[in-house]
Amino acid sequence: MKTSIDSAISTSFALPYNKLNEQWSGAPIAEFRRRFGPPLKTTESSEGDVLTWQHERMARAPGHWAQYPTAGGGMTYYVPEHDEIRRCVIAVSTKQGVISRIKTLGDSMAPGANSICQSAFGQ
Repeated sequence: MKTSIDSAISTSFALPYNKLNEQWSGAPIAEFRRRFGPPLKTTESSEGDVLTWQHERMARAPGHWAQYPTAGGGMTYYVPEHDEIRRCVIAVSTKQGVISRIKTLGDSMAPGANSICQSAFGQ
């Protein structure tokens, strides 16, 4: 549960920096595939296909204070600077070979790269 909440928060923080839908809508899906390789998954429907891509990169996370909830209130502890995986997952909807929409399913921020999705799949 905590992981999905963390992912939703991270995605919302990166959202203002993610311009993939505006940049790619109307472009040929062949160009997207040429640049980023084959999708992880393809779902076919009567309205077109939905193709899913994912990108991961290691990023340095700064040290910070965190709180672990307990029955008595919470325990505060320090998390030292460390490397962690940052992930982007997008669903690309297509109609007749053209991108109709890119929906961000998960995104995170990294130092200097406001949105992992934007830096990985942006034009």
